[in-house]
Amino acid sequence: MKSFSWLFFALPAAAQYPVLNDSAWAGPAMQRDSKSTSTPANFTSASGTLIVPSLSIPERPKEVADQYSVSFWVGMEGVPENNAPFARGLWQAGIQGNIYVNGTKTYIPWYEWIPEDPVRLPASDLVMNEGDHIYINVSTADLGYTGTIVLTNLNTTQEWTITRPSPVTPRGPTWHAPGWSAEWIAEAATYGPETMYRKYILADFGNATFLDPKVCRTDNVCLGPEGQNTTIWDLVDDKLYSRTSVGKDVTIEYLEVDL
Repeated sequence: MKSFSWLFFALPAAAQYPVLNDSAWAGPAMQRDSKSTSTPANFTSASGTLIVPSLSIPERPKEVADQYSVSFWVGMEGVPENNAPFARGLWQAGIQGNIYVNGTKTYIPWYEWIPEDPVRLPASDLVMNEGDHIYINVSTADLGYTGTIVLTNLNTTQEWTITRPSPVTPRGPTWHAPGWSAEWIAEAATYGPETMYRKYILADFGNATFLDPKVCRTDNVCLGPEGQNTTIWDLVDDKLYSRTSVGKDVTIEYLEVDL
């Protein structure tokens, strides 16, 4: 969802992937191979199947709140390349998980094409429970000027989809998604108009797993982030909140480690 704290310092590398610090995102981002070839193949889709995590109230939250939240999403265009010659918009979709002080939990599907605000769907559009497998596919066509989202609960076969043009700001650029990066993220920066754009406090999500994460490219090759041009974010605020492993699947572990 809408958050751009961006990368502010690097941590030691984990395995073969560089690890960077962020106040909002946890998880891997894969960039197109623009170093080994002068004509890199752009991504046309990013996908993965999220196992809906079980949420709990943090033992040591940043502050006590009535609601704790986290968003899990798959996206394209979240990481800028150096000297990008045009505006680009992060095209993303996923679920927002909420837990309240009375123990009630809700899971809300949503999508967003930045710079627009997130669109939260009625929960009935994609009913889900803890442990369900939610397939998320984010794709583009027309050089990134048209986008399609497909959300499917593989346990129930319920599906929701939308195709729409990229956003245009008044007197400004068109925020298309040409396919330079793809992301599989657990995000702490969940907020929106209903909170007056104040962030919710991060929920304890245990482990969030994206099964079979992959991108497909303009050259019709599909591959996952393992062993590719991939960077990992660790979620750091006043504590270290995440640890990510990248293999056939992506797993993001919730932590509360004092810095």
